[in-house]
Amino acid sequence: MGTIAATLATIAASTYSDTLAGLPAGFSPLTAPGLTNGAYANQNAYGAAVTGTFGNQAVVVLSFRGSDDRQDWINNLRDINADYIKFSPLISAVDSYASQHDATVIVTGHSLGGALTQVFMANHPDTGDVVYQAATFGSPGALIASAADDRIVNYQIADDPVPYLGMYRAEIGQTASADPIYAGTVSVGLSTAIGDGVTPQDVAASIPSLTADYVNRGTTDYLPGINGTQTTLTSSQFLDAGKFLNTFVTYGAEHDVSVYVARSGTASVPDPVIRSAAATTDQPDPVYRFYDTKTGDHFYTTSAAEKAQIQATLPGFTFEGTPWSVPDESAATHDVFRFYDTKTGTHFFTDSVNERDTIRASLPNYTYEGVAFEAYNDANGAGHITLERFYNTQTGLHHFAGNAEEAAGIVQGAAGPGWVDEGKAFTVHVPTDGLLHA
Repeated sequence: MGTIAATLATIAASTYSDTLAGLPAGFSPLTAPGLTNGAYANQNAYGAAVTGTFGNQAVVVLSFRGSDDRQDWINNLRDINADYIKFSPLISAVDSYASQHDATVIVTGHSLGGALTQVFMANHPDTGDVVYQAATFGSPGALIASAADDRIVNYQIADDPVPYLGMYRAEIGQTASADPIYAGTVSVGLSTAIGDGVTPQDVAASIPSLTADYVNRGTTDYLPGINGTQTTLTSSQFLDAGKFLNTFVTYGAEHDVSVYVARSGTASVPDPVIRSAAATTDQPDPVYRFYDTKTGDHFYTTSAAEKAQIQATLPGFTFEGTPWSVPDESAATHDVFRFYDTKTGTHFFTDSVNERDTIRASLPNYTYEGVAFEAYNDANGAGHITLERFYNTQTGLHHFAGNAEEAAGIVQGAAGPGWVDEGKAFTVHVPTDGLLHA
């Protein structure tokens, strides 16, 4: 026991090196666009992807680097999710490799890297051909909703103070806002413990943002602390001004990634069970729907990375949840194509090869963006729904209704004037995961 956990901790530790120094034997850097010898860098965002095996299961390990500069620590305090969007090329490379090689994706990271792992998993439900799981080390959690996720194991040294900062984040903020002496202690204590150029002023300026706790989904496995036991720290060690500084003086070194590498390899540490796509039930992939408040257009994507990028960079796009799911490519499916209209700034989807070819030949303002997702050949399968396509003669927009009630409402004018029912479009699946609805 502890072999897999220690290997993942070692990969997380190697991610602190720009050259992945110390990478475990049997693992090799992933070669992909945007990566340099498996490593990825975008401003102060660093990560890596490596491939290898656990037993007979091929895996690709995505590792996020923990905090190593002042901006990282400021983000940790104010919004630990802040840099996640910068990793889109790395995430896309990992997703692509896993899909092509039937590899399980294992996500890991230490400290901030563990928090980013939590964000990744919240945005990556398992699909029919890709399975995701994660192991974090000393993660303080992330700004995500609390939810069960048995794919994640959080390894935490029992007296490592950093995870508790996420756990008690809101209480620390409330106490500091009400008590100037406590606020001063927190500002000096944290800046001293952190180093990396972080000042008491940086911490003090972050206190107003401490309004919500960070969340670690999954199970927590405690590793022994300084005294060799799994005795955890208490809230008073963080919410009492007299104890706060002493907590970090006494236990601060417990957060070091090298300590996690050493203690995760002991015989008493349970290893995560490596899953495979072949062992899971093939489930349709969720389709994420956005409403463009500028154009009135609806946009659809199955890419979790594209969804995250839109939410981070396009405030005019309102996420409306997952109205339906779509199958993986097989003999029982066919392609749905995506176009972008450069004149109106809207998107159009069709599963008709003839319509696709006509648009490409006669409408130069339509940019062909390739296959968006798959649709079923059989309209009558279990859980299948055929979308109704509408065209607005006044705006030029198209809309796809996912049920009879929505279609009837559009026909009756509930969505405004100008809508014409163009008939049946393509066949998809009812939503498969209630957690994905906005």
